[in-house]
Amino acid sequence: MARILIVEDNETNALLFSDVLAAEGHAVEVAPDGETALARLEAEVYDLILLDIHLPEMDGLAIARALRSTPAFDGVPIVALSAFATEREIREAYAAGFDDYLTKPIDVRTLVAAVSRHLRSGRITVPEKGRPAAEAPEPGAGGGEGAGPSAGRVRDEAP
Repeated sequence: MARILIVEDNETNALLFSDVLAAEGHAVEVAPDGETALARLEAEVYDLILLDIHLPEMDGLAIARALRSTPAFDGVPIVALSAFATEREIREAYAAGFDDYLTKPIDVRTLVAAVSRHLRSGRITVPEKGRPAAEAPEPGAGGGEGAGPSAGRVRDEAP
């Protein structure tokens, strides 16, 4: 069971994603905006973040950049959720620190497969609650974009 934060301002999408992932056995929380998401991420440890790019006030790109500038989130997969899939938007998402890009409407099988793939990847190096990020194992370098938008960046670690 993984702890997943879904940052999605559309209630219908948030409920669908949450229900599907909870049915897979994951503990899921939803944040409707960037401010709420950052507060939850400061207080709790999550194994994966599903993050809508187009949010009110603070967009997903800004949130991803903020998280990637914090060592505690170096190994936490961040998956973009967006209704837009232009090459430019996808490049911007990867440049901001996203690991994957899912285009809405999202098929639930695609969502489950992406979440499973990122949770199995061995990249998660989130420090334990109360443990300074500096003590967390360093994620390995490497990888690169795959052939398609959902291939994402890979940050593999040796087992």
